[in-house]
Amino acid sequence: MSEDKKTGGDEPFELESQFILRLPPTPAAALRAAVRSGVMNLEDRLAIQIDNDMRHATVQFDKWTLPAKIYDLPTIIESCKTLDRKIFYKTSDICQIMIAQEGDAVVTDEEVSPKKKEKDKDKRYMLPHGITAPLKNVRKRRFRKTLKKKYVDLPDVEKEVKRLLRTDTEALHVRYEIVNAEDEKADAKNNEHGEFEGESFSLEERELSNSQAADVAEYDIFGEVLSSSEESVDDEDVNVVDAGQAARKLESIIEEQEKNDEEIDLAKSMQLSPSQENPYEQEYEHESDSMAVSHLESATAGENLGQLLKEQKTEEEKVALVEKLGELEHIISSLQAKRRAQELEIINIENQALKQRFQNSIERLKQDEMERQMEYNEIMSMLQEG
Repeated sequence: MSEDKKTGGDEPFELESQFILRLPPTPAAALRAAVRSGVMNLEDRLAIQIDNDMRHATVQFDKWTLPAKIYDLPTIIESCKTLDRKIFYKTSDICQIMIAQEGDAVVTDEEVSPKKKEKDKDKRYMLPHGITAPLKNVRKRRFRKTLKKKYVDLPDVEKEVKRLLRTDTEALHVRYEIVNAEDEKADAKNNEHGEFEGESFSLEERELSNSQAADVAEYDIFGEVLSSSEESVDDEDVNVVDAGQAARKLESIIEEQEKNDEEIDLAKSMQLSPSQENPYEQEYEHESDSMAVSHLESATAGENLGQLLKEQKTEEEKVALVEKLGELEHIISSLQAKRRAQELEIINIENQALKQRFQNSIERLKQDEMERQMEYNEIMSMLQEG
């Protein structure tokens, strides 16, 4: 329905005041037919009386007298009119709806909730639904509640701070933990990028990458898990052990070559032993034996040279594998020590965020340790087959 506002020629245009009228099915069908037919006595047949509170009304149409309420819509609806169904003119913004019901279906608000507060009076007339079926409960589903900032008086804040300080002084033991949210975000980004790949990284480079990914607050609270000086001493010991093993391998190779030379000399001496029965035969046999020995020496020298080169090549590969085994043993032991130290520290941590970060670090150490152990087992199987 609309309420026209008469304006003069010089006054600016003002929008009409309109609202939506919703009736029961039978009166609504009769009113719709009367409007479409264009009857002239519609003003005599339809009357609306609005109470002073602008929330209650009475609708009279023909033989029906219907009580009604005026509610506020969730949003504003633009109303337009047209004369030729081609050009539309905006007439008003509709923000209210009048819902009329038959009989005593409309109950007064005082009977429903007599103890409602005065500040909630307007909320009772806010319609939660839209004007179409899909917009049911649209006010709750699509509109967020307005946040109201609660201001606390300064004396109350000081009183609360003093109370907290008194409880701290009366406590037998006070413990606190520092957590930096920015460092946690940086740690999460580093985890998304992934770990370093490849096996060419030394132990110092791996420890440096782990220290960069760790949290600064963690270092300030707990300190270093393992001392760098001890790690450097361990590295020197490993290098000394590896060098000693390589030297022993070379000595064993030289001893085997000397044994082979002694066996060749023994075979020569046995073949060159003189016979005392006939000097002519002894001389002839001596010449033939010397020729055979020379051929035998050349053949055995060629075979021994190829065999020595082959053995030397395999021995060099074995030495390299043994050195790799020593390096892997040291890396695995250092990873195990670091993992045990972090497992001991995580027991006394109460902060869940810091505890989760330590747990992730432990899982990474376990994964790295498993990969190194698999590589160690593969090298051991290769050495046993060789």
